[in-house]
Formats: sequence, structure tokens, C-alpha cells
Amino acid sequence: MTPIFNYIITIHNKEDLIERVMNAVIKCCNEKSFIYPVLDGCTDKSEEIVDKIIKENPSVAITKIIVNDVHEILSINAALKGSNQSIEGYNIILQDDVILSDQQIEKKVVQLYKKMGPQLGYVSFRLGANLKPDILQSTEGAPFKDYIENAFGHGTPKSKVLFPGQFAFRKVAIKSPVCIPTLIVNKYGFLDENLSPCFHDDTEYCLRMLLAGYKNGVFGIEFHSELEWGGTRKTSNDRLYQHIVKNMDYIRTKYQKQMNTILSIPDDEKVINVEGLFDPKSNKKAQNQYRINKRKRIKFETQQLTVIGKIKYQIKSLFKEIIS
Repeated sequence: MTPIFNYIITIHNKEDLIERVMNAVIKCCNEKSFIYPVLDGCTDKSEEIVDKIIKENPSVAITKIIVNDVHEILSINAALKGSNQSIEGYNIILQDDVILSDQQIEKKVVQLYKKMGPQLGYVSFRLGANLKPDILQSTEGAPFKDYIENAFGHGTPKSKVLFPGQFAFRKVAIKSPVCIPTLIVNKYGFLDENLSPCFHDDTEYCLRMLLAGYKNGVFGIEFHSELEWGGTRKTSNDRLYQHIVKNMDYIRTKYQKQMNTILSIPDDEKVINVEGLFDPKSNKKAQNQYRINKRKRIKFETQQLTVIGKIKYQIKSLFKEIIS
């Protein structure tokens, strides 16, 4: 049986980018693909652009979903609830600042889950990490370690690099884009809405998967996403980022009795070259892009600093590289 693919795209005021995002998804689609653009409190021309794309692509199954400025978690759940989760397939969930460049993503996802086995659960195409052993005692908003990031990501500091066609197990897979099999959603439910409006929904779902006997991880594919493309709700970001710590505390409480069981699952840090999907000769582009993304991240993080501040930043970053 050919699996279905549900593409869920959360959109908030992205009139400058959403056409590129959706057209890239359309290029990935096959006859059993479904696209769910979730327009979340849009006040710009995003909906108008989505309507135009639907009209221009009558052979593609695109179902528009409108929600009232509910943010990430409820937007994703609205699409999960409005799509078919009862037959075999995969949910590819991405934000409105991600352009999928790999038009073979469906074929690769099917092969990945086949090769990794039936217990593969939540997969990120961007970033993943393991849990710090003191997660219950910690007050950190993100008590993670052993980060690994796709070379097409943002060049996250102290992360190992993953190239297209490579896979690495991690306890927590971090969006976006991510993949969750439909039958997992059908059996284990939707994102925990107690974490609404956003942050750590992927963490909670990954812990749910681990307790159910699944493994999570990161798989490298090519995509394009710039740091400055994000942050569409800048006026409320300070308020939203408070939810990182609050939601992590919620997770600590929810999984307090099971956390020792979760932590007892051995961490697996090895990188797997997935047979048939990894080609070392083709990764020159990814290596080059990773260097570019690291430079862009540094530029983005230091753009408001003085000259002296930028020098201090560079020295601090160099010291971290030496000791890590």
C-alpha cells in the first residue's frame, strides 16, 4: 500500500515568502499527497496568495485551514485533526520559513522508516539532542546535550553536523521540519495543548514516543531557511519566550515519575550513513552551506553589537570551540 503524505504548513503573516514555501512543497507531492496550509491570524495577503496557489494547482489536494491567531501548537493540531491519520502515512510539519529543496523527500522518508525499523517515531530534518541527566533538578529551559544539526540548518553552536542521507538517533527531535507517522498520531494522539501557544511540544511528544518503545532522531535532507525569515510575531516574542521555561517545568512535572525510565534508555550518538540515501560525493554543497550558515548566524547574532562587542563575541565563540 502506498503511504499518504500530509504536509502541514503553519502560516502567520508570510506574504513575502509563503508562495515559495508552498510551491516547494507542491514539487515534492505525488498522487497521495495532501497539503494543509494553516492560516493563523494572518492580517496580510497570505490567505490571498494561498487561494491563488490553490486555483493554479487544481490537481493538487490543498485544504486551507483558518484559525484565529492561536500560534504553533493549536495550528498543527488543527491540521492533524483535519487530515487522515487512520491509514499508513507520514505528516511532514513545517513552519512558514522553510523551503523544502529535496523533491525526493517522500521516497527518502519511506526508505528511512523502512531501513530504521518499525520503532522509529518522531524525526526532525533539522535538529536533535539528548537529555541532560539532571533534567528533573535543572531549572534550564532546554536541559539538552549532544546536539546534532543538519548541515542546512542554522549552524547551532557546539552541534555535530549531519549531512543529507545521514541519520542520528536522539531522544528529542526539534522542529522544523519534522515527520510524525500517521499511525502514531492515530494511536498516541495530538500535540499536548497544555503547552500552547508554543515551545517544547516536540520535546513532550518525543518523551511520549520513548515511553511507548519508539526511538526518535534526525535525518538530513536539503532545505532552505534563513534566520531573519523567522520571528513574525516580534512584538510578542518576549512574552512567548517565557513559555520555554514554563513548558519545560510542565514537562518535568508530567513525566516526573517516568523520567528515570526515559533517562535509562541508552543515548546513541553514532551517525548512520543510510544505505541508498547517503552519497558522500554529493555532500560538498552541504559542507559549503554549513560554513555559510555559521557565518550568517554569527552576523545575525552580532548585528546589534558595537565593534568591541563583536570582538568579545568572537573571542568567546573561539574559546567555546577550543574547550568543546
